[in-house]
Amino acid sequence: MQSNQSAPILDDILLALGNKVPSVVTAEAVAEELQRYLDYGVPPAQARATILRHYGVQAARGGAAPSGGRKALADLLPNESFVTLHVRIVAINEKEILVKGEKRRIQYGILGDESMTRPFTAWKPIEAKKGDVFKIVGAYAKEYQGGAEVQLGDRAVLEAADADSLPAVPAARTVKVGDLAAGQSNVALVARILNVAPRPVTVQGVQKTVWSGVLADDTGKVGFTSWTDFQLKDGQAVRVAGGYVRSFRGAPQFTFDEKATVETLPDSQAPSLQEIAQAGPVPLADLYLGSGALDAVVEATLVEVRPNSGLVMRCPECKRTLQATACLEHGKVTGQPDVRIKAVLDDGTGAINAIFGRETTEALMGKSVDDCVKIAKDAMSTEVVETELKHKVLARPLRCRGNVVVDEFGPTLIVQEAAFLQRDLAAAAEALLAELEEAV
Repeated sequence: MQSNQSAPILDDILLALGNKVPSVVTAEAVAEELQRYLDYGVPPAQARATILRHYGVQAARGGAAPSGGRKALADLLPNESFVTLHVRIVAINEKEILVKGEKRRIQYGILGDESMTRPFTAWKPIEAKKGDVFKIVGAYAKEYQGGAEVQLGDRAVLEAADADSLPAVPAARTVKVGDLAAGQSNVALVARILNVAPRPVTVQGVQKTVWSGVLADDTGKVGFTSWTDFQLKDGQAVRVAGGYVRSFRGAPQFTFDEKATVETLPDSQAPSLQEIAQAGPVPLADLYLGSGALDAVVEATLVEVRPNSGLVMRCPECKRTLQATACLEHGKVTGQPDVRIKAVLDDGTGAINAIFGRETTEALMGKSVDDCVKIAKDAMSTEVVETELKHKVLARPLRCRGNVVVDEFGPTLIVQEAAFLQRDLAAAAEALLAELEEAV
């Protein structure tokens, strides 16, 4: 159902698409796609630009931006300069920092408009409090943790505006872990902390500590990073509001800092550790349409063993597979033997590329790397190993656990655990027959 929020955006998208509607796609399909993005918490301007790109239309920068030449926060890019904003102060604080060896007091916090919220830093004093609305001329942006942060320097001019001139900043939207996607902001999660630990990082030459770990709910797991010590503990049920989502190695990464709110919840409000450990398999169609996954479980049939599977030789320096006896990086080297499977898995809902490393490949073959080397030497060919591998795994159902990464070639499951499934063929045949009878 089309919401009041989506109606003007949809009209703008259809106007931009022009004669592509309905010859290529129906207006109903565009409306459904737009609503799905909005339901996932994607800012309206970003959703508009994404849909237009999908249909081959280049959105104007700041498309669907408010009138008056101002920039919506959702359209702000790192390194943009002298932009005009119409924003509300969501949070504002002060702190003292060192600038070229001199102490300086600055203000920082969060700005928001109808599209999203973003962090800001004011390098000169501003008279403002939470809830105030301003028109800002001459702001600029810099990159901050993968996004844009508003900077208010000496050239920035703030003009107070009526509080009713800007819609209220949306509250953090609570989403499920399985619905996280890179680019989302002002997100809230209700989940259980599986593990958390401090780790040192270097930011612009300064040593800092962040707290990293894994959060989980009944839809999946996600890696997280907190830039503030919220005293998080393993096993806690928490609600984290005000986080944002980045992509790390092709999978969503939930990130939050001192601007977020963290609330400890009763245990009953998040899945137990046992329930999380016993989570069922994820349909491959969901993984294919998603943006990566952490520690996903799938049950599927291995339908293809791809070339360069079986016994391979790796560079002792960089671990790349060798071409003949040469490494692309280090030239001719003495290779180290390894085994792997590059495969395609299919569960009936979809298919996905999968890579099995040494341990999982040895377990499925029932042979070690040394065994495979001996077989290849006896046959004077590595093809015999690949042939045996195919005989062992091809067309066999598997239960796999691993991380899903996404690149320009689509999603790939990096398998960390794998085992053959023993299925009741009679029961499966009966289920299929019942399904066919219902379809008649």
